Amino acid sequence: MGKHKHTGRKELATGFAAGCWKLYGKICRKGWRKEYAAHMRKNAGSAKAWDRERKQLWDALKKTEPRMRKGIRGFMLKLKMFRFRVFSGAMMVQDSLDQIHTPYLLLRRLVTNARTNFITRFLCTKEMIALCDDKAASAAHWDAWMNRNWKALSPEEPLSREDLDRLLNGKTKLVVKPLTSYGGKGVEVLDTAERFASPEECLDYLNGLKKRYIAEEYVEQKGFIHDLNPSSVNTVRIVTVQHPGGELELKNAYLRVGREGSPVDNVTSGGWFYVIDHRTGMMREGRDRKDQCIVRYRKGKDPAPVKVPRWEEAVEFCLSAHRHAPEGLNYIGWDVSISDDGLKMIEVNPCPGLVQPYDPREKPWKEMRKLLDEFA
Repeated sequence: MGKHKHTGRKELATGFAAGCWKLYGKICRKGWRKEYAAHMRKNAGSAKAWDRERKQLWDALKKTEPRMRKGIRGFMLKLKMFRFRVFSGAMMVQDSLDQIHTPYLLLRRLVTNARTNFITRFLCTKEMIALCDDKAASAAHWDAWMNRNWKALSPEEPLSREDLDRLLNGKTKLVVKPLTSYGGKGVEVLDTAERFASPEECLDYLNGLKKRYIAEEYVEQKGFIHDLNPSSVNTVRIVTVQHPGGELELKNAYLRVGREGSPVDNVTSGGWFYVIDHRTGMMREGRDRKDQCIVRYRKGKDPAPVKVPRWEEAVEFCLSAHRHAPEGLNYIGWDVSISDDGLKMIEVNPCPGLVQPYDPREKPWKEMRKLLDEFA
């Protein structure tokens, strides 16, 4: 009986959410808002997704805020998160967990993952999204910014011994990535000297991969950003937009750092992120999405902000890459390795998330609405 009662409440809640966006779509018939309403209606009306995300939220709260799971506090938390999901398209863990104590009116200002997905689809053509999703295609287009050797490989295009030597470039490591993966999934850092008895054995392994991959020369970082976690190539995500008139603008930035022992820096794979004031390049302490721990880059209770090394150079590096982008790619996230000896483009992301602004008084979603109005 209790199970059926819970199911009825869930269907009522998701039906209410979908109904709100249906009404909004009927009221807003011009510009981008009608498409936005349809997108958010589909997102808010998924009862299965709501169940999955609520369970993830509750499991995470066992570690961080166990008292908030029961009684009136638990009810108010669920109500707050449900409102955030309905009207902002939030996903419980990715957008909401680190905002538990943030006022709801402030939460509505944020650019959630659902909003980010809509922005990408509205501002970029399907062909340009596909270009960025394919790591080999994007590496070929921005080869001058990659600044390292790489090679697409598949069962139809095996790797030769000459290709392997070129990829290693005198080193023992190389990186292998699935062509269309996200969040660091499937990425391998191969130490050929330790793992394989001979180059031929390494070639047999690489050519035995059944999916399409891209093999890249290993990037060796030096300096402050590398020292935050030496096991991963830590990157700065710089988000740029191109206005209809052609002018480029830096919208958001954050530093991604892997956990100890991890070869990838992706937040969804357990890494940390440090919010960067994109106007100045200053960064403070970092957080993760899983345990909501604060990690500091220098000793002390309240460390002073530190400026990202080579910040102005990195910004111009990304703006120049955006100038080289084909027409129809107006919203891009660039993952850049900043090292004492230079800059390298690691990946191009057509759907980059925007982290919470450095200044809580900022209104990122309002700014993005103005951008959408320009393209409507």
